[in-house]
Amino acid sequence: MLSRADIALGRAEQEGGSAVEAGDLDIEWKPVSSLVAAWQVLIETALNQKLVQFVTYPVLNGQGKLIHYEAPGRMQNIQDSLWMSAQEFMPWASRLGLTERIDEAVFDYALAWLETNEGPVCINVSPQSVCDPVLTARFFRALKRSPQLANRIWIDIPEFVAYRHAREFRVFCDALKSQGCKIGLEHVGNQICHIGELYDVGLDYLKIDRAIIRDIDQNLGNQTFLRGLCTIATPWA
Repeated sequence: MLSRADIALGRAEQEGGSAVEAGDLDIEWKPVSSLVAAWQVLIETALNQKLVQFVTYPVLNGQGKLIHYEAPGRMQNIQDSLWMSAQEFMPWASRLGLTERIDEAVFDYALAWLETNEGPVCINVSPQSVCDPVLTARFFRALKRSPQLANRIWIDIPEFVAYRHAREFRVFCDALKSQGCKIGLEHVGNQICHIGELYDVGLDYLKIDRAIIRDIDQNLGNQTFLRGLCTIATPWA
């Protein structure tokens, strides 16, 4: 039971915001030590064989026009050739210290994808990567080498990172936004009282937490909340 709860906790930490995760009782239980070893082999092999990529889903505005392609990460399982969602492998990557390598692989794939596809494309970057100055510098150099692609890359960062790691977050934003890419927060709403602290960061967009959006046509309190948030955020644009 604790092993399954631990896996669910890892997913919730990666998701941030108001994420609620449940342990999956259908998964065969194995001792944690054997799971760690198996996942390390699985993830490192996928990284070495460039089997960490993403899938794309169009995000449209109210008029049906493309805003960007949402691009959640995927990793191919070498054992059965099936592609796994980030929810499945990112908690283990975090435990094994491989999160930055995952983000780097997705970032590189985004640049390659943009060479042959219309964008923009929006990828996720983990808290660990935002706080890694070496990886920030590496992203900066890659964008500087490809200025024609940089303005078609959007990056989602969990809201809590902007406050919990404020200095590193600002360094990350300053470096990458200087090359033209767009940076925004996802799962916004839990720390809205501090949103004014980010006024000078120059965020390009906010993605509201799904707990606030759900049943928005019926929830008057959330409607009022969103109106207030739009009032605060509009001058940033």
